[in-house]
Amino acid sequence: MGAERLASYRRPMRHDPPLDPITRVTIPSLRELARRAVPQALEAAIVPAALYLVAAQLAGTRVAIVAPLAWAIAVVSWRASRGRRVSGMIVLALATLLARSLIAFTADSTFLYFVQPALGGVALACAFLGSVVIDRPLVRRFAADFCALPRTVLHRPAVHRCFRRLSVMWGAYGLANAALGFWMLVALPTAVFVALRTVASIVGTSCMVAVSAVSFRRVVERDPPLAVAV
Repeated sequence: MGAERLASYRRPMRHDPPLDPITRVTIPSLRELARRAVPQALEAAIVPAALYLVAAQLAGTRVAIVAPLAWAIAVVSWRASRGRRVSGMIVLALATLLARSLIAFTADSTFLYFVQPALGGVALACAFLGSVVIDRPLVRRFAADFCALPRTVLHRPAVHRCFRRLSVMWGAYGLANAALGFWMLVALPTAVFVALRTVASIVGTSCMVAVSAVSFRRVVERDPPLAVAV
């Protein structure tokens, strides 16, 4: 049953191009991945955290909650108005900040504002794991933020299996990261929590991206029909 479902997923749609016998894939080096990931981390994590800390000191908690949300809205609006690609990281950050802000203001609770990322992390981890169950690995969507993959590559059985394994890995990481975030929230002062939590998330995510890139490169190099360009 699993093999039949995988074969069905790989079957091209009516208007899809035929699978070429050789597809040249450009896989960024770790340095190139870092060059692409750093601006996204700045937009989606570092700047919002810095805005919260500064606004909390200067204008209070309510303004501090609004400041990161306003930043995310401005970034997405600016990119969309100029026809530039909006990364999955900033879209996820905007959706998360919007939900956190609404719930925090409704309940008038700073604790709820900070506990929501842990809950959101659990939800995202479940989404990664659930995407494997339905055979639509979520890693495939986020891979486009770092590497342009032709349709012919995405339909390769080895590539699809790699995305499934990586989705499981990201799901497990998400659960562990959410647990760590909750522990830090209840154990540390707010300012220390915001700073350390941001650093821990960026370091952890960066390591996961590096592991994912190396794993994907090995899969592509072992698939004879694929030629690799660095």
